[in-house]
Amino acid sequence: MIMMKLRLYSILLLMSAFAIAVSADNLGFSDKKPLQFGIDKDYAPLEFVNEKGVPSGADVECTKLLMKRLNIPFEYKPNTWGAIAGDVLQGRVDLGMMVYSPYRKDVTNYSRAVIRLYYQIVTRKGTEKSYGLRDMHNMKVALMASRPVRDTLQKIGANLVIIEDLTKAMKDLSAGKYDAVVCYRYQAKFLIGKHKLDNLVQEDLTLTPREYCYVSNNKKLIDAIDKELEKMEDEGLIDEVYGNVASTFNGVIIPRW
Repeated sequence: MIMMKLRLYSILLLMSAFAIAVSADNLGFSDKKPLQFGIDKDYAPLEFVNEKGVPSGADVECTKLLMKRLNIPFEYKPNTWGAIAGDVLQGRVDLGMMVYSPYRKDVTNYSRAVIRLYYQIVTRKGTEKSYGLRDMHNMKVALMASRPVRDTLQKIGANLVIIEDLTKAMKDLSAGKYDAVVCYRYQAKFLIGKHKLDNLVQEDLTLTPREYCYVSNNKKLIDAIDKELEKMEDEGLIDEVYGNVASTFNGVIIPRW
């Protein structure tokens, strides 16, 4: 009996030591060395810097809540869209948020999906409706860089224009510069509404939805985030934060898993 108690005590000690070793409090971040969270300064409504210079958006709110739960001091590091991936992949920041890419899975660490993003094609009113992928042959289509989408549209013969400023591309589409813009559903809705592009219409595309995740070179950080995201998901907090931008169909949030 004594041996069994000693053995149980040893196992409990080992489990406690392991829990401490992988806890967020043990990742080396402090008030003097806060986690650097890189955000795109112009990627509304997910993340942006508002007119007062304050980081804003659903990603900012989610990360603020997440870091508080993990007890990790952090600060924002805004940058341009083109620089964010490099900042994360080269370790200039500790954490960012990106769409999962199979091409990068071996060079960085992705968390579980926070939300799933669905693609749409945006065209001008009065043009052909009910677009399928085959209908985009020879169309002049603007989109932000995405290798899987680019490869798919190139195979069907679309004339692609890779852009970095989606707001400008939507305005250019409205003015007749492109035949279509391909982007995420929430982006189309947000930009059409914000800039009153009333001559544009949205339609879903049968492209594989993408998973939007936290990403970091620090695997222990991602492991800690994964555990906390699962709890937040169970508590309904993710839906609360991303409710206004989550992909919906007829008002019902599409399951992300």
